[in-house]
Amino acid sequence: MNETQISMEELTQILEREKTEYDIARIVNPYACSTMRFKDGTMTAEGTCHHIWKHDHRCSNCFSRRACIQHKVLYKTEVMEGKSYRIKSTPYRVKTETGEVRNYVIESVRICELSRETVNSNIRTDLKHEATDYVFNEAMTGVIRMDADHNVVFANRQAKKMILRGGEQESFLLRTIVTNWLEGRQDRNAESLLFTQRYEYDHKDYFFDIQLIPFENTNGMELLIILHEHTDEEADRIANARDKDPLTGLYNGTGFYVAMERILRDNPDKQYIHLRLNVRNFTVINSVFGTRTGDALLMRLGELLGRMTEETGCACHFHSDQFGLLMENDYFDSSKLELDLGQIKSDTDSENFGLLFQVGIYRIEDHSMEPEVICDRASMALRHTKASGEVISTAVYHDDMTVQALTDNQLVSRFERAIARDEFHMFLQPQTDVEGNVKSAEALARWIRSDEGVIAPVLFIPGLEKNGMIYRMDRVIWEKAARQLKAWKGTEFQDISISVNISPIDITLIDIVDCFEKLTGKYEIDPGMLNIEITETAMVNNPDRLLHIVDQLHRRGFHVEIDDFGSGYSSLKMLKDLNADVLKIDRGFLQHTVHERKMKTILSSIIQMAHALGMHVITEGVETQEMVDMIYQMGCHTFQGFFFSRPLPVDEFEEKYAEQLSGRFPHNGR
Repeated sequence: MNETQISMEELTQILEREKTEYDIARIVNPYACSTMRFKDGTMTAEGTCHHIWKHDHRCSNCFSRRACIQHKVLYKTEVMEGKSYRIKSTPYRVKTETGEVRNYVIESVRICELSRETVNSNIRTDLKHEATDYVFNEAMTGVIRMDADHNVVFANRQAKKMILRGGEQESFLLRTIVTNWLEGRQDRNAESLLFTQRYEYDHKDYFFDIQLIPFENTNGMELLIILHEHTDEEADRIANARDKDPLTGLYNGTGFYVAMERILRDNPDKQYIHLRLNVRNFTVINSVFGTRTGDALLMRLGELLGRMTEETGCACHFHSDQFGLLMENDYFDSSKLELDLGQIKSDTDSENFGLLFQVGIYRIEDHSMEPEVICDRASMALRHTKASGEVISTAVYHDDMTVQALTDNQLVSRFERAIARDEFHMFLQPQTDVEGNVKSAEALARWIRSDEGVIAPVLFIPGLEKNGMIYRMDRVIWEKAARQLKAWKGTEFQDISISVNISPIDITLIDIVDCFEKLTGKYEIDPGMLNIEITETAMVNNPDRLLHIVDQLHRRGFHVEIDDFGSGYSSLKMLKDLNADVLKIDRGFLQHTVHERKMKTILSSIIQMAHALGMHVITEGVETQEMVDMIYQMGCHTFQGFFFSRPLPVDEFEEKYAEQLSGRFPHNGR
């Protein structure tokens, strides 16, 4: 399989090309046994993938799943109801609309009608009179004779048993199977030819050594085909070579995926855990102690993990220093694992090197999840382990890790789609007086996906800032705020201003003053109603440019707020240099501390200092009545926090405060 990732659109383009060349072409997810349809930018399951073949169960010999595991194109032939289905399974790694990478397969099928060839009765009669007929029929090997046109002239009992497996006895099926074996062999007219053939019947693999013996007859060149079956031996050999790691005796990655899928499928009511274990700096062990010592360490780890999972799961040696295990959650004992690894550490350590382990843990909730995805999530947790000096550094997967991973190319893909689909919404958090009367609001971005619901800002804003895309989302929210202020004109909300946030990257990439001036002109709103919040980080990164921007904004009638004051180390310098109208005190000042008295003294001084500079003060993160009372006594009379309200969608904000504001606006039309 080409390891290069392709997009959904590219996959569908390949599918359309295949449809022009084959009788059937379709996308399947072999791990979910479903056909897939790409529509409106989304890949969805359409039906069971085996319905074409009229099976009503999971295909135990699914070639599409094998194609994914073996990373290559595979072929097989199925015969059913007088037709031959020649199937090509081509695997692809596809970046989905969610940014995740999944394995899909395009199955391309050619269908041929089978002519029901009749056996030449005269030749059959002649053979019955020959002594060799009896010998052939009683032989333990399979014998098939084909004429120059590849019609089956004779097949002994053993050949029929091998190929038909006690089922269909018609000669056309024998002819079809053997002809498929010969297909593409340029050397079949050689004096004698021996090769091995895998044969699939009724979802099970069989293996034959096949000897072709061509001989000249009056009717042309015929073939004698000798079959020796070695299914059991071959199956064991292939399974061990394909699925097992020769050093540790554990599964390799391919075998682990198959075993994990089987265990989860067969035990739907049990809770499982997947661990990814890494030996830190394993290459140093090989360098310092030699590969023999390194291999001995790997074998000990393999023995340990094998014991842990021999009754409740399976274990794997992925490669080099990477191991994995699947086991029932109830049987996992982290303390026991730490003790066992500690013993291995003490046996291996020397003054030259200290052995340490990292463990990533994923608790499996969905048994139908692809094994690759399960392993990826444990690996993601592994990457979040911290070097602590302990024998084991452990991290447990949580959904934030997936979203954090989207800060790279995956986030770019999802972000572009989110912008196109208008998935970024403006929520409003009220800023109130001590009695809860709303005075103004802050606009906050929420990413709302139809399949995931609301995604909290902490899960995507850092990634957008890292990738320099935050300004595009900010502009969406700024425009929504301006549009909302216009909608409120002439209503009870017309005196409620909205504050919007500016990222430090915004200041670098776009003309802030020009952008806001155009917004107020476009929506015909008072600049004093669209307040602009700037963090002290922006001041640190580009102080001269920021001071110039704030000066220009003031000249055009905008109000500027210093957001999260006190969260950094340059707060007083910012307060001295920046001509701001509002000071928003960071919620960190409200957290309990061992220096409670010092905190209150500093907070009170900040509020008094801001008032002395002619600034209005808002305290963020207010969550209790105790906080409200304390801050109010210090002189701050405007509050923002969960005690008064969480951030609300615009319609809920209006519903909550319409009645409260209607008394201020006598011509209320609502």
